[in-house]
Amino acid sequence: MNTVRNIIIAAAGVLVLTAGAFLFAAFALPQITGEPNKISGIVEPPADRNTPAEVIKDFETAFNNNDRDGMAKCFLPEQSLQRNTQGGGVQVINRILGSVNADAQLHADFELTELNKSSEDAVTATGTVRISVELPIVGEQGSFVSVSFAKEDYQWYIKDFEV
Repeated sequence: MNTVRNIIIAAAGVLVLTAGAFLFAAFALPQITGEPNKISGIVEPPADRNTPAEVIKDFETAFNNNDRDGMAKCFLPEQSLQRNTQGGGVQVINRILGSVNADAQLHADFELTELNKSSEDAVTATGTVRISVELPIVGEQGSFVSVSFAKEDYQWYIKDFEV
């Protein structure tokens, strides 16, 4: 009878230690280190690092700074090489404008005017972006384009502009 009681007490002790280790890893360790871990990610997923509107603003900044690497980083990682190449087109246009007028550079304003997500936890979204471009001689031109977004590892990216 003592043996059974000892086995039950030992098993209960192991369960309590295991539960304590799990709770420590899930709640206390991320607070101590400031970094999430696999267990804390299961218990409480980390917050998104950005929003679709912030991705559009990051793209606008990179576009206006003639930064094709910055523009490419706003798209899904698997699209980075393709988008980096396309960003080179903006640099070519700016060089041509600069050769005509040293102060001329393509400048655009991007504003996310509408965003549609199926839920707060959605990993995809669609929206409408208003693009306003100040063109030399012609003046300001504006257009609305559809854009699709995707979220990977709690980071929103532009998936595609649909002109």
